[in-house]
Amino acid sequence: MVTKNKSSKQIPTRIAIIPIRITISGEAGSGKSTVADIIANKLKLKRHSTGDYMRTMAAARGVTIIELNKIGETDPSIDKELDNWQKNLEKKKAESFVLDSRLGFHFIPSSIKIFLEANLNACWNLFAAFIFCNHMCL
Repeated sequence: MVTKNKSSKQIPTRIAIIPIRITISGEAGSGKSTVADIIANKLKLKRHSTGDYMRTMAAARGVTIIELNKIGETDPSIDKELDNWQKNLEKKKAESFVLDSRLGFHFIPSSIKIFLEANLNACWNLFAAFIFCNHMCL
């Protein structure tokens, strides 16, 4: 893009593109993943999820996500790896994304921060539906 000053000289200008970073955090069952999916799709942004990353970590260790959480209760390297993964997202200065993470706002200070609250009854209904579906679909 080129602009002209008062003397009609052409002056090259740069348009700074600022990445959009959105972190979605909130209570259990509040719909963090659903909201992150909707926002990422509407804005055509890459979506990251600590839950997805933890499933990848579990698979790499040959354990389930529940087993990984249990290991993480006594092994600080699990949390450290997850924290470092989020810190590395912040370092990708040109990347726009949506992050579904309970603590993502802390590791991505440049983000637009969204916190979701949920009605306790709605959370229980969602949890019950999840358990019922998993039990009936096996």
